[in-house]
Amino acid sequence: MVASADWEEIYRLPTLFHRDCWKECDSYCCTTGKTFSCFSFIGKKGQDLYLFPGEMEFLRRENKLQQGFAESYAAYDIHLLNDATVKLDKVICNLKGQCTFHEFRPAICRFYPIFPVVGAEGRINAIEPFALVDYLRTDVLQKPPICAIDNVSFKELDHLLRFFSLIFTDPLNIFLLIAASRYKRHIKEIIFTKFPALVAEEEQDFFKKWERLYLFGKLVDKPQLLAELTGIYEEVMRQGATT
Repeated sequence: MVASADWEEIYRLPTLFHRDCWKECDSYCCTTGKTFSCFSFIGKKGQDLYLFPGEMEFLRRENKLQQGFAESYAAYDIHLLNDATVKLDKVICNLKGQCTFHEFRPAICRFYPIFPVVGAEGRINAIEPFALVDYLRTDVLQKPPICAIDNVSFKELDHLLRFFSLIFTDPLNIFLLIAASRYKRHIKEIIFTKFPALVAEEEQDFFKKWERLYLFGKLVDKPQLLAELTGIYEEVMRQGATT
């Protein structure tokens, strides 16, 4: 039986890296900032937020859904090549940093901007830029990050490690984190192999052209990506069965 994460304990952890950090970057993580101003469609209804398995149910039980979450909630199925199906929960946040319940903000908001590069056994091997647009901005365009947080205290690091140890009790959470990381790298590889001229564009032009390619499905090789995600899923489940 696959263990589920203890969401009550996760939400009790005080993960706040720097108080009032939003004042230094115009609340970039919550308002989507200047990068999203380049887009014609992406982000216009708000920020897409993906929830871990069981997280939405926990927030509903606690009656602590942020404003707009219930109305925007959608569930998607990832159908892997081995007939496994992974459910993905998504909400849209349009609160621009003014959380209805700040202490009940979603897990992915709690560890932004630190995204863990995780092994199948649930060990953090490195960190990388968090959101896809952050990753493209730093790893493709070689621009400095916009988020003002560039260091974490020992105390907050301890909270963060405890946070991830609780998240990793559910192998599906490990899979989703690895899958998200691989998805970002996949898109980066497609850009460099099929659209190398895009990299030479100025930032605004890059993201305008990138949005069109992304929305028309030109930046994902679906059979290749599904094959990779299926292999990742099987390895994560094997590791989970032996721990």
